[in-house]
Amino acid sequence: MPIRSFLIPALGILLICCAAFGLSAYGAQPMPPVVQEPAVVQEPAVVQEPVFDDPVATPGTPPMADVPVATEGAAAEKPPAMVEEPAFEEVPAAEEVFATEEAPGATEVPAVEDVPRPMPDAELESDPLPPGGYLDALESEDPIDGGYDDFCECGECGEYECCECDECGGCVFSTANCFAEPGDFWFRMDYLMWFAKGGRLPPLVTTSPVGSPPGEWGEASTTSLFGSDRLNSGGRSSARLTIGYGLDACGICALEGDYFDLGRRSSGFTAESSGIPVMARPYRNASGTELSRVIAYPGQAVGRVNASVSDYFESAGIRVRRHLWSNNPCRVHDACGSRMRLDLISGYRYYRLTDSLIIRETNVLTSPALGTTGTMTSFMDSFHTTNEFNGGEVGLVAQIERGRWSMELLGKMGLGSNRRVIDINGSGAITAPGAATDMYNAGMLALASNSGLHIQNEFVVIPQFGLEVGYRVNDHLRTYLGYNFLYWMDVARAGDQVDRTLDAAQIPPNTSAGVNPTFAPRHTDFWAQGINVGLELRF
Repeated sequence: MPIRSFLIPALGILLICCAAFGLSAYGAQPMPPVVQEPAVVQEPAVVQEPVFDDPVATPGTPPMADVPVATEGAAAEKPPAMVEEPAFEEVPAAEEVFATEEAPGATEVPAVEDVPRPMPDAELESDPLPPGGYLDALESEDPIDGGYDDFCECGECGEYECCECDECGGCVFSTANCFAEPGDFWFRMDYLMWFAKGGRLPPLVTTSPVGSPPGEWGEASTTSLFGSDRLNSGGRSSARLTIGYGLDACGICALEGDYFDLGRRSSGFTAESSGIPVMARPYRNASGTELSRVIAYPGQAVGRVNASVSDYFESAGIRVRRHLWSNNPCRVHDACGSRMRLDLISGYRYYRLTDSLIIRETNVLTSPALGTTGTMTSFMDSFHTTNEFNGGEVGLVAQIERGRWSMELLGKMGLGSNRRVIDINGSGAITAPGAATDMYNAGMLALASNSGLHIQNEFVVIPQFGLEVGYRVNDHLRTYLGYNFLYWMDVARAGDQVDRTLDAAQIPPNTSAGVNPTFAPRHTDFWAQGINVGLELRF
């Protein structure tokens, strides 16, 4: 009796303590899913187990009915036991009170009701756990503040099972409603349709009517056949290749490299004349008087001329791209929300611009008044310039993304050394009938006074600006359309190095010394701009 009376309340207290310990243990977790633990909740089954049932104390059992028979031989000695029989009769009432929780003596048993109970199946189904990231966050060794909605904010477009989260608290993959940057490696290929500033040329080949001063520049009757304008300023088709690699899992730092060129653009002029039309090469003397050298004129000479000008531009660079600021650190964003990001770029940049001008002429005398009839004279003048920039590059890239659409703004500048190389040389050959050919290291515009290799170095700043609008096809593929503008100061162009002021005494077959033409390096600016269409692949 005394043992049974204390054991039942003790079991109730033990169950309450176990439940409290379980609640405190799970309460230390960031998001306690206590309602889903059935192990502790099912302990009350022990309370319902009839551990303390006694056949003697069970009402209505045959042994209890035979109690007087067992004591028939000593009836005078057992009256007190028969008097205590009602006490055994009251035990079932105590057990019934425990079963129905109505006995006042078992006041601590109702505390068992405070043990957390399993959540109904309907409530579990109405609030499913997010797949992937939520459970992974709970099981992670690194504590992550906040819940699933703090990791992947999916906007107001509906219920998105957005993504799962990496160790940065950022999202690493998505479903149809979210768009991610799943890979650390990306490859971009652009088609370029750009325009570049061409080089300006002085008048190099002229013509005029017969009877007027033959091709002397400045005369009303003289027109230019080649030169006196800017060439190679049209559109150019080319390509640009960009490769990038993320240096960390959070998208904070990346390494990028790119290369592009604008192709070689050339313009030329070729003509041959037996005297009509008149062809000449204009120049002026030291006093400024306009003169010309005749290539073809009726009754004097026949000849041909070939002139060409070409340029080539290319660039390459490697840079580190460092994240500065973002309103959303996730690498995944939803179909409705927008994300803004600002990156710093710094690295190395190389630019190269080459320009060349070549003029070749050949004529044969047909008049003895000008020399031996049949004498053939050939001249070649060559002007080459190379501009090479080597230096650092620094700038900012701002990105705005909303759903599948994105816009990128680029502003950067190169700071470094511009190495200008100007190479001027000429050659001549004169062959009289029946005589050996005489060779000369001079032409008509490239003479001893200005020929040679000239090198200069100067510090320059080359800014570049860009705008790009993109559309994300899926997590791996994006297409875009952009515009870029680049400006390069103090470059040397081939046509600008031509000095039309000549000392005729230096033109072969004459070999006298002179000061004209002089070498005076002339600089100008260069720009390139245009649109680009491309694809970006991430994996």
